[in-house]
Amino acid sequence: MKTGITAAPELSTPHTTAIKKDSCIVWSNGTGSNAEREPLCTIERDDLYKMYVRAAENFYQASFGGIKALSFEINHTAGLGEISAWRDISARLTEGYLSRLQEKGVGQPVLDLIRENLDLEGAATRFDDLAKMYGAKEADIRSAHEVASEAHAQQTFARPQDTQGLFHIPYVQHPINMGLYAMKLSLPASAVMKALLHDVVEDTDVESATLAKRFDSDVVNGVGELTKSPNQSRKEFLAHVKELRGETAVIKGLDRYDNLIRVFAIEDSKYHQRVLSECAAVYDDIFKRELGLQVFRSDYELLKKELQRFSL
Repeated sequence: MKTGITAAPELSTPHTTAIKKDSCIVWSNGTGSNAEREPLCTIERDDLYKMYVRAAENFYQASFGGIKALSFEINHTAGLGEISAWRDISARLTEGYLSRLQEKGVGQPVLDLIRENLDLEGAATRFDDLAKMYGAKEADIRSAHEVASEAHAQQTFARPQDTQGLFHIPYVQHPINMGLYAMKLSLPASAVMKALLHDVVEDTDVESATLAKRFDSDVVNGVGELTKSPNQSRKEFLAHVKELRGETAVIKGLDRYDNLIRVFAIEDSKYHQRVLSECAAVYDDIFKRELGLQVFRSDYELLKKELQRFSL
């Protein structure tokens, strides 16, 4: 799959690593033709780290045949000299992506929105801070976060049409952003959970029945309202979205907003026009009608305007 990443040659002398399934250990190449790999370092196990490992695995697999040897060794341990940290490489790839967008004329306000959207560590910190404000419901929100993280574990932001290269961003960043938006709007915990889980049934192997074993019917039914079923055409689903009201309409509007931020990675004017047409037909009315979305409306309009100019 073509990634279009041009930042790779700027990295230090490439190494090839294998990341074992034990996500605490990063392995290096041995020396000599028959040498075995040796543990390079061990890293404390945590959710954010596991997200990086999974993204690195996906990125390596996707770029193995399309990019000259790319180094993505992961190192959170000081003193390992020339071994590049994956978080540093991830940040550099993001900045390279933003630089390419800037060269193509994307304005600074939109670049700032994209940078924040792709900031895994910043999102994790904000999520922790905001979740604590929900008191006894914090555990429920974290449970939804855990399910979304596991369900989307092998997915990244990159789409088949992606020419800019977002393989290094775990897809779970999208539902986490959705949860952050919902918390920013002070929506109830159940709405935050729906935002976190909104793509789980549609885009992963998790079924509604599985969610029902862990969450109450309000959350499960809400996720169902936000899910395009396999037997629905896109036109039918958009007609359904147009009829949504209240909390689920707000969540679906936030979904479109977050997806608009990432659509600049796809250089396909026809796809851009389809997205903008759907906004005009369905989502513009939601952003005008739902008072809960007013905080995001000006940025939503800015993204549409910039996308229209970008796709020309």
